[in-house]
Amino acid sequence: MAAVAALTTLSACAEESGSPAATDTPEATVDQTEEPSEPAESEEPAAPAGDVEFTPQGTALAFGEKAVVPYQSSGVDGALGVTVTAIEAGAAADLAPLDLGAQVEGMVPFYVRITVSNESGGDFSFTSIPSIDGLLADGSEAGGVFSVPSSFTPCVKGEGGEDFTSAGTTYETCTLALAPASAKVTGAAYGDDSHTDVAAGATVDYDSEPIVWK
Repeated sequence: MAAVAALTTLSACAEESGSPAATDTPEATVDQTEEPSEPAESEEPAAPAGDVEFTPQGTALAFGEKAVVPYQSSGVDGALGVTVTAIEAGAAADLAPLDLGAQVEGMVPFYVRITVSNESGGDFSFTSIPSIDGLLADGSEAGGVFSVPSSFTPCVKGEGGEDFTSAGTTYETCTLALAPASAKVTGAAYGDDSHTDVAAGATVDYDSEPIVWK
């Protein structure tokens, strides 16, 4: 049985590298729901940074609408587009291969589908965005699973390939969110603030005011 981490608050974990991902399969670990403050919808115009306008913190988007966020990897500054395209409900039985036992008893998986695009044309090959958090109907964060193995086919975490180096290139990825059987994951949030220095003067403190899709 895979080692299971103690339940902790949900955290968005960035994974970047300048070379292809290692072949070792990570173990799955679980974290529980928490009650963050709700992001405020913002009507502020996006702040320009070079030829890119970043989506302001607190922006509310519909599924299929793109957020443009700052990104940095291996000394390359630029921007990525993040589009939550759908949230699909799975079945509790889907979680069996993760071997998480009682940690996910009574929980139902939801799959947050995401398209990531290269907006600035920087060399972001073999990088991945931080996880998108699932949101329950009341605005609180859904549970999540750290280090989902690549063999979990219902929700594969993707990354930019070797050709993810020019504007307009894309890749698909997925975040696994968990909800009690009595609840549903109805939204998603991007709350990473690790690349804010790329966007000097822009309102991109997504940690305090995430971008939300509903």
